[in-house]
Amino acid sequence: MKTLLLAIPLCFMTTLSAVAQNELSHYDGTTAFASRGVSGANEKGWLQRIPGDQAGGASQIHSHQMVLQDQDVCTAEPMQIVIYGNDGAGAPTGEPDAFGTPIAAGNVTLDGSGFCPGGFAFTFTVTWSTPIVLPFQDCAVPGNDIYVGVRAPAQPLWSADGLSMHASTTEDENVGTPGYTGAAGVPGLGWDVDFTAGTKALGTSNRAWNNRTRFVDDVVQPFASNPGVFGAEEPHFGYAGIFPDLARGDQVGVRLRSSAPVGTSSWLLVSASSAPASTNALSNGVLCLGGFIVIVGPVSTIAPGGQATSESVFGPFAVPSGIAPGAVAYVQGLTFPGPLFNLSTLASIHLP
Repeated sequence: MKTLLLAIPLCFMTTLSAVAQNELSHYDGTTAFASRGVSGANEKGWLQRIPGDQAGGASQIHSHQMVLQDQDVCTAEPMQIVIYGNDGAGAPTGEPDAFGTPIAAGNVTLDGSGFCPGGFAFTFTVTWSTPIVLPFQDCAVPGNDIYVGVRAPAQPLWSADGLSMHASTTEDENVGTPGYTGAAGVPGLGWDVDFTAGTKALGTSNRAWNNRTRFVDDVVQPFASNPGVFGAEEPHFGYAGIFPDLARGDQVGVRLRSSAPVGTSSWLLVSASSAPASTNALSNGVLCLGGFIVIVGPVSTIAPGGQATSESVFGPFAVPSGIAPGAVAYVQGLTFPGPLFNLSTLASIHLP
């Protein structure tokens, strides 16, 4: 795999050191295939849904990292990086507003001609010259969902030439737990848009696009732990983290990625309910938890294993028996770099 760091002076820049870059991705790390989706010669969009209860309260997006494949690197490939909101006129379970006005769009070109001839996969990183301010800072699903990805022009020479995106499939999620579609075993996060035909649908095989979003905000992400099941994917930060299988023996944990310095005190806030975002004078960020809140910690942040300044890991924990069917655990991270506390985004763990 080739690594390509793109700099587009008019729209993008490769460094923005004064702004945090905390990465969130629900991709399990294993590539199953590269795909343009159905009707691959058409103008296509590959969008990864980030539900409002997996990045709730996020305020700004800094950058993206994706793995794209070019079938013929001798020809340059234009495309757009796009961010869409939820289509309020669409399905009540949520779908991208892909035929409406995007929250943000930027034109870029993947030029791999230095590797000509042949086809290659590229780790593709783009940074907005100014972070994208999200038009909402709440935690509701699907109203505050965002859809992040690539819009690629029609490619009549496909599959001899053209762009595609890497994806994983069968992400070890509990097939008995309803996903964001409302259907058991269908998470509903990897979307395939056909701009030529004017259609949008979930990608096949419960796919997760290899598409990572970096927020200015601190972020939390649930993971599942089950070494005998996940093997090299242990701990599992894909869909199994959102939809763990407790009967299989999965334990659950949460990773906080933060802009606080290494060694900062951090806590995990846990509740059985969420609430509309609220602010207070003691912290940066918004609180999206409702009802009784359990506080876990403190834990000192350590050097991160990915894109962030520091991170804390809480768990994994065995989930107590007797949890009500359909229960959801909502979590937020809290750090104290001083003089104020910093609240992370909201995440949720959907239990059987």
